[in-house]
Amino acid sequence: MDEERLINHLSVYGAISHITIFLEFQHGSVTQSLIHRFKYYEKVYLGKYLVELWAAKLQTIDWIKDIDVIVPLPLHWRKKIKRGYNQSEVLARYLARALHKPVVTNSLIRHKYTKSQASQALDRWENMKDVFSLAKAQQLKGKHVLIIDDVVTTGASITNCVKAIYCAKPSAVSIASLSAVRE
Repeated sequence: MDEERLINHLSVYGAISHITIFLEFQHGSVTQSLIHRFKYYEKVYLGKYLVELWAAKLQTIDWIKDIDVIVPLPLHWRKKIKRGYNQSEVLARYLARALHKPVVTNSLIRHKYTKSQASQALDRWENMKDVFSLAKAQQLKGKHVLIIDDVVTTGASITNCVKAIYCAKPSAVSIASLSAVRE
């Protein structure tokens, strides 16, 4: 999914200030291999390595300095226990250190358990409907929020995340994804 298509999906919920995608995710590519090892095979050091490269790029983007808080795309608690960590949270924490920004992990929750989006096809949008909700809206109110995701495929997860975040009345919402599937 490219930035323009993602913006079109997200404009239903409110203006998205900025979107940046670092890597192109293609099936069978080195990018897929690195991200899958990091995400599914507990190779957290790969996340740190990828963030070092990603942060260097982000630091050259003017609007990054305007970010107030970083919010990783949340995992459902059962999936986090099974996997052992939230890969987007790992990325967000490494990025936060590099960008000198706070990470907020308890304002947005994933209250509905869903199957892995990687294994879904046509029903991703229905599968992700109303999955996220706010627990501590005050942490995001009036802030420029940067949502961090590891892989944007159809945009269903990130779109529903943005929908929930807009309930907190942030000043702006931007998105940074480590990678995106190109259609």
